[in-house]
Amino acid sequence: DIVMTAKILQLVNSAFFGLPQSITSPFQAVNLLGTNTIKALILSVGIFSAFDKIRSPGFSLEDLWMHSMKVGSLSKQIILSEMSNTAVAEEASIAGLLHDIGKLLMLQTDGYSRKTGNLLIESDITLSEAENQIYGTTHAEVGAYLLALWGLPGNIVESVAYHHKPSVLNSGSFSILTALHYSNAMFSHKEPPTQILDSPYLDKNYIHSLKLEKKLNEWAKIYQKIIKTDAVNEI
Repeated sequence: DIVMTAKILQLVNSAFFGLPQSITSPFQAVNLLGTNTIKALILSVGIFSAFDKIRSPGFSLEDLWMHSMKVGSLSKQIILSEMSNTAVAEEASIAGLLHDIGKLLMLQTDGYSRKTGNLLIESDITLSEAENQIYGTTHAEVGAYLLALWGLPGNIVESVAYHHKPSVLNSGSFSILTALHYSNAMFSHKEPPTQILDSPYLDKNYIHSLKLEKKLNEWAKIYQKIIKTDAVNEI
């Protein structure tokens, strides 16, 4: 698929991956980034392209794509800052890239934007809470189910499923889920939050249980670097 190949090469040569050399073939891309990363990119690009004609009030496919890339970038950098494990960092990047894939499916349900939009106006709740009230599930769970069908690693599927409410999983330790949850919370604000602990997108019980309060300030510095360099805008 020439179009898909061109898009993947464009992505892997962007500042998002920060590779030291220009990649000119998909074989090089697989060798440098690994099969799982390329697989995730193909799946993500494929499904985003399949839904490129979505017309829904208040929804922008481009904004969702950029949000996913930024969350993936921050998740990866947080993992590297904590454990210097490139394999886990790449899985965190994949989880961030695909964490909102369920939104594209739920947008196909009749009246999704209208129903969730009305509930968000009426109540002081988040989108995932509105989805759960209306449909009995969330885009995170729908997306995780899809990723499981695609055969992605279990820790990625698990992280996507619980990225809004990690305390439900009660894992008790720092993981990809931790990095993904924090990254998504940071990039869910239109403007950089001044006090992340006040964010409605942050699972405070989870943060307190893992004693991560001091870590939030360290990770905020990584977040600020991504905002300043805005590397993902090159994609």
